[in-house]
Amino acid sequence: MPAATTGNFSALVAPGARKFWSDELKKAKPEYATLLNVETSKRKYEEHGKVGELGNAVEKPEGQSTTFATPTISALKRFTQVSYGLGFRITREMYDFDLYGPLKKMSRQLAESSRDRMEIVGATVLNDAFATTGNVAPNTSAGFVSTEALCATSHALQGGGTASNRPATDLDFSLTALQAACDSLEGVVNEVSMPRPVKPVLVVGDYRYKWAFREVLGSPNKPYTAGNEINPLVDEDLRWFLSHRFTDTDQWFVLGRKENLGLWYFISKAPTFDPGDDYDTGDAKFKTYFRCVVGYDEWRGVYGSSGG
Repeated sequence: MPAATTGNFSALVAPGARKFWSDELKKAKPEYATLLNVETSKRKYEEHGKVGELGNAVEKPEGQSTTFATPTISALKRFTQVSYGLGFRITREMYDFDLYGPLKKMSRQLAESSRDRMEIVGATVLNDAFATTGNVAPNTSAGFVSTEALCATSHALQGGGTASNRPATDLDFSLTALQAACDSLEGVVNEVSMPRPVKPVLVVGDYRYKWAFREVLGSPNKPYTAGNEINPLVDEDLRWFLSHRFTDTDQWFVLGRKENLGLWYFISKAPTFDPGDDYDTGDAKFKTYFRCVVGYDEWRGVYGSSGG
């Protein structure tokens, strides 16, 4: 039985490989950082509670007692961290005859794999926005009510009644559909039906929506019309964002300010690059590892359609 040993080969190769990996990982700004609230977590899981809201103040006649309401926590949402990893190995011979840079390529590919998985995880919140199943992390958007999707026509309110953040019949993106989305966000209510208007700031769609977004949001006049009517959306200061990770190319969304949304991306371990040695073969091994989880704890501020 060979004795345990700490090899020197991986230590020799690691500095350059780590640099290639690190340079590639930092190459592009993550798309998910534009759409989700990204937080560092030090726990195996995070829990968010949804607190019941108080109704309107009521009249208090002279000499009568004040009416008291009882705050409640309707549900708890747990975001449990998920681990990801991938690795490659390189022989001493490959390193010695590394004329065409396979080490550099594999190191960069490892970083690309990490970055791509983190983007896929981040996009899951909106990719699952119309699904009523999969309401438990790891990789699925998860709400407090298992029968409701992030975007639904009938969100149950704690004070009774329902609210909507999705058209009754899903529509493709258009000027009129976008106007309806903005109206819906402006008409948002809280759990006891008090107005809580959300200012629309960002229109989100698959990258192939670029042309439609430009036509609707980039012209001072109404698109697709023969007259010279003013485009009422021009002064709304709406920006647009294109995703390259949407699984449904027809879906589109309108979001409020990110810091006011309940869309979360928790990272408890950022991607790391670690070397090691295989005693029997003399190979050097390299791997990446990270932990993250996504989900949502509030539907308000998000309006979505799966397309017509």
